[in-house]
Amino acid sequence: MTYLGIVLTCRMILLGLGESHHEIPLQRIVDEAREELNSTGLSVAVITRDGKLWQEVSGELAAGRPMTTDAAFQIGSITKTYTAALTMRLVEDGAFKLDDSIARWFPNLPNAQRITPRQILNHTSGLNDIFQKEGFTIGLYMNPARKWQIEDVLQHAGEPDFEPGDGWSYSSTGYLVLAKIAEQQAESSYAELLRREFFTPMGLRRTYIRGVDTVPEPVAHAYIDINNDGKPEDYSAMLPMTGFLTAFGGAGAIVATPGDVAIWLRALVRGEVVALDEMDKWVDRTDGNQHGPGLLKTTIDGVELIGHRGNSGGFSCAAWHAPQRQLTVVVCCNRNGILVTPAVSRVLNAFDDSNSPN
Repeated sequence: MTYLGIVLTCRMILLGLGESHHEIPLQRIVDEAREELNSTGLSVAVITRDGKLWQEVSGELAAGRPMTTDAAFQIGSITKTYTAALTMRLVEDGAFKLDDSIARWFPNLPNAQRITPRQILNHTSGLNDIFQKEGFTIGLYMNPARKWQIEDVLQHAGEPDFEPGDGWSYSSTGYLVLAKIAEQQAESSYAELLRREFFTPMGLRRTYIRGVDTVPEPVAHAYIDINNDGKPEDYSAMLPMTGFLTAFGGAGAIVATPGDVAIWLRALVRGEVVALDEMDKWVDRTDGNQHGPGLLKTTIDGVELIGHRGNSGGFSCAAWHAPQRQLTVVVCCNRNGILVTPAVSRVLNAFDDSNSPN
């Protein structure tokens, strides 16, 4: 076992993974948050300064099935934190450099000669975001069983938003590129690389690549208000998500429990996965926040947070680590296209700076 594996295995033992702690008012907080978000279900995981894992759930993962702490969710763009870490791991191993041209792998992409992995990681490459094209997204829902290859998705890339390095624009397209670069350099699939480098040594037993891995139950169902009548329907019971998730790949295909995501993010932000010298370099976003390699820096209720949000068809999640408090908060709900910030705020306010529950 690697040093990383030993360290994280010991940490998981200390965390008491899988325990649900009812002696604090977290149940009430999560119930109230679910009602505020109007979600079918909600799952929350918190790791405190002392390494203790708190988990609580509310509502249902599907009709008539109560939510459980081991229920897996589609975590959407939180996937980008794993793809960024994989990229940095390969850079540390000398496979390529952050300032290499991506023309080495993708000579036909617009501006490929002047785009670098570094720019893709922090969204300054100018690559157009394929998934913001309404026609492409509708096509994913119209053909839900299709298994997409990265090359097929990239054929839909449009004209660049700006010249490389001349602006900032969020682009999932670039993270498909990074996943493919990793595959080519390591001569292994993206899913196999994540399992080998991170999932297995870190003991992330409920983390999967949907569309590639078989995801064992329990799995939260996706709820989408298809008819715009204010009542979300169980999309998972109607159609498979294969097309949507295989298209998103390295930008948004991971399925995991909030507990697994909390362990992952805490280790990543604390420099236990890859070195922080590059991960801790930030550029300004257009919304007043900052972006680093696969990570967003923001502030909620006066608390500085590092992590990522994730929205995937029928799911909304957020994963944050507060460096000053050494507190990690992950919130996932099975409702489409909402910000779970109110739930994050409730949880943050439930723990003081020493991470004791208020």
